[in-house]
Amino acid sequence: MPIHFRTTVYGLITAGLMTAQTGWAQTRKAPGALPKQVSILDGRAYLRFPAGAVSSARPVDIMSAKPDEQLETRVVMDFGEHRVVFFARELFRLADKQFVSQAAAFEAGRFPATTQVIGNTDSLAAVVSTATRHDTAASAILLKRLLVRTIDNTVLVVDAYVNPQGFPRKAKYEALADSVFRTVRPGKRLLSRKAHTETQDRLVFQLPENYVLSRKQSYDFFVYSIRPMTPLLAESTSGITVYLGNHPSPVYRDEGMPASAAQPLDGNFLGKKIQWMGFSKPTDQLYWREQIIPAALGKNGQLAHVFVHSTSPGGLNELTAIVEAITVKK
Repeated sequence: MPIHFRTTVYGLITAGLMTAQTGWAQTRKAPGALPKQVSILDGRAYLRFPAGAVSSARPVDIMSAKPDEQLETRVVMDFGEHRVVFFARELFRLADKQFVSQAAAFEAGRFPATTQVIGNTDSLAAVVSTATRHDTAASAILLKRLLVRTIDNTVLVVDAYVNPQGFPRKAKYEALADSVFRTVRPGKRLLSRKAHTETQDRLVFQLPENYVLSRKQSYDFFVYSIRPMTPLLAESTSGITVYLGNHPSPVYRDEGMPASAAQPLDGNFLGKKIQWMGFSKPTDQLYWREQIIPAALGKNGQLAHVFVHSTSPGGLNELTAIVEAITVKK
């Protein structure tokens, strides 16, 4: 599946992880003071780091959209050949006063770890998970994870990794990660959970309650993603991607399926009649509709590749209705 549709977070954050040789960090000792406050996910929360920590966006190639600071934050610290990376992401998950117990259950299904509550107030609740088993063959080895519920009852995550050279000093870097995580403070930026209209570039989106829009841009394309915010322990995932550019990549092709396997369905996009191509891979719990529309924004305009996906076939109709409600700004 093309990179603008699926992102393998753990692989992509490791770019440059093996070459840790910058600046202040020729000492191998992790400093104890944490004087540097860093905004996480553009003001969703704040963490404090050692003075030499650098907020550095994940490197991408020219064919990929640049990382969105509202979707991810990457903070790098080098200690000689050792590199520690903190990587924060929006989860687009919801939690309530049961967050602490839900967090333990959420992590239990993802990696072997022990969990500890480090904060539990109305404005912010936080749980730290410490890995009890490690993938030492990985280029980025997960040490700890911070799961945070903010005042708007949405959830974000911050992972702490070390490269293989630094893993023998695991205890030192675990202690550093723990110290950083314990400085977590609520930010001022909240996610809009109410139904609302949002305009990006020339497109106007009608977003239902608990749907979030994000935008990425590269030198010759735009990617708009619409995600529903689901309960923390929900099994299902779904979403919408609208790609505007000249090099779309059909998802069915990347999934190894022929165009002839599509189930046609009449629809529309930006006032044009289209025929959705419907596909299903039940063994992968993947159901989707897609279509490529020439000159979607007018004559000689870019192609639009619209992709709607869900882990259940029943979720596609609601998502399709959201896509078909998109209009062009007058």
